[in-house]
Amino acid sequence: MNNTFKNIVITGVGGAIGQAFVNKIATIDSVEKINVFSRSKQNFHSKKVFDHVINYKIEDLDSALKKHCPEGVDIYFDNVAGDILDTVMQNLALNARIPLCGLLAQYNNCLLYTSDAADER
Repeated sequence: MNNTFKNIVITGVGGAIGQAFVNKIATIDSVEKINVFSRSKQNFHSKKVFDHVINYKIEDLDSALKKHCPEGVDIYFDNVAGDILDTVMQNLALNARIPLCGLLAQYNNCLLYTSDAADER
């Protein structure tokens, strides 16, 4: 199995874990670094660290991933989950890796992982 990768996509870089991860990947020169975010202005790390930024609120995430990762996403560092995770999953490369770190999209979901929620399904 080939352990090299060409790109990494990261979401949720505003928190402590995202910040630490961004600082680490900034040292990797040979990898395309892509930030998926939702703010109307670019994230403050974008110009320094990322090769590409995708504002999923104004861009079609699926099309942007296909453009920037034509052979698929090799590593997806996920802090968000939800619809973004679903879209990235459809664009994964063979042998891709997904470190799941957070579930920002689910934080306000009152039925998430409760025994009552299981009964309601």
